[in-house]
Amino acid sequence: MTQSQADRPARVIVIGMAMAAAIQLFFLFRSNVIPLSLRVWNHRTLTAKERSAALAFGSDFAGFMRFTADVVPADGKLVLPRAAQDSTLGNIGLMQYFLIPRELINCPSSEPAEQEACVLQLSGADTYFLAAGSFPPASAAEKSKTLIPFNSKWGVYAPSPR
Repeated sequence: MTQSQADRPARVIVIGMAMAAAIQLFFLFRSNVIPLSLRVWNHRTLTAKERSAALAFGSDFAGFMRFTADVVPADGKLVLPRAAQDSTLGNIGLMQYFLIPRELINCPSSEPAEQEACVLQLSGADTYFLAAGSFPPASAAEKSKTLIPFNSKWGVYAPSPR
């Protein structure tokens, strides 16, 4: 048996492994790398905060953070839902990143009666409420605030015009 005949099975195995690796790379690029690259490329004109919001939580969330920052003045107070109600919008540390320098507050309870009392107590002229899900109770918020909707899920209760 010559040297080339003995190496033939090894060459077939190496060529087969190389083809399998090439096929895997093709599918990896097609299903993951190219879509992610396009997504990142499309966000190149956004600010760092907008880009991180869009890539981490989606473009709706990024738009809502931009909307909230436009509605709530820099020296305003924004009351957020409890983290138990909404783990993203209720996370003060996370929201502070997107909404700095605004003061962010959580009501201390998720109980409807206590939330209503909290909303009534915090209804100052410079206080805004992030509307998400059942927060804030509309019956309490609408006594002194006007809802400015972002979409069907989110909005901001702002002080009523005088």
